[in-house]
Amino acid sequence: MNKQTRDDMNPEEKLKRLHELEQKLIGGEEINNEERKKKRKKKLNEMREKQEQRNHFSQAIDTNDEDVMMRVFSNAQEELHFTSKKLEQIRLENKRLKIDNADLQHEFEIDRQSYFNTIRTQEKQILLYRTMLEKMSNIVERNCNYSNLDKVIEQSRYDEERNVYFVPDPFLEEVQFPQVVNLSTPTNGRAFQSIPSSPSNNYYYNNQLSNMDPDEIERRYSRNIDVSTVPIGKIRNRRQEQLLNENALLQSIKMSPGQMNNLENDYMNRRLNPFESPSRLNRRYGYSPDA
Repeated sequence: MNKQTRDDMNPEEKLKRLHELEQKLIGGEEINNEERKKKRKKKLNEMREKQEQRNHFSQAIDTNDEDVMMRVFSNAQEELHFTSKKLEQIRLENKRLKIDNADLQHEFEIDRQSYFNTIRTQEKQILLYRTMLEKMSNIVERNCNYSNLDKVIEQSRYDEERNVYFVPDPFLEEVQFPQVVNLSTPTNGRAFQSIPSSPSNNYYYNNQLSNMDPDEIERRYSRNIDVSTVPIGKIRNRRQEQLLNENALLQSIKMSPGQMNNLENDYMNRRLNPFESPSRLNRRYGYSPDA
């Protein structure tokens, strides 16, 4: 804006332009803030009152007016008393806040120690449960999925909404052993060892034999065959498998005392001489180990 343009503007336009510039300056955005205006006005009034008191005090000193001086000193004393009272209230409030802060610090320290004790107790319990589970997993059957705790933990899932763990259900895996063909053939100069049957098969076999009478067992398992035509190695391997279930068979079958004594003697002889045929088969078929 050049000088000629400023001269052509009337006073109202100049005043309007001046207000626009004031609003654009720093702090001009708060020019319409009523609260700020009130604070500024109050501060100006206080400054004006203090200035008037100083003027009255100066005039009183110049004219030696004692009444005016007493009024000034009275106002100063009242102001000092009001300030001292307010300072005392602030001091009491500060003391109360310090006491509250100390109480909060003490409660926080108590809660902190309580949380630490709870964490230590829970860690000890977790260690105890872990040790117990490891001990128990050693006696669990190997075909049970809970024999491997690390795998169970890996398969477990946590539900945050219901705050529960979902763990896999325990189950037993069926173990199928490979079928052995030609049991009598030695391997690398060593005799072949038969694979023992699973506990479930032994239980089924013993349970089936316990429900049969001795005559039925003799008729079913002692067939009329020519023992001389059977290889001695095959007979020995069969006898080894039969000895595994002989004790359970003796306990499950009810016999007369004479028959029980004969079976016990026969059982002891087979334990001492595992490769010899039973005496009852020798008597029935006329088989001799020297043949």
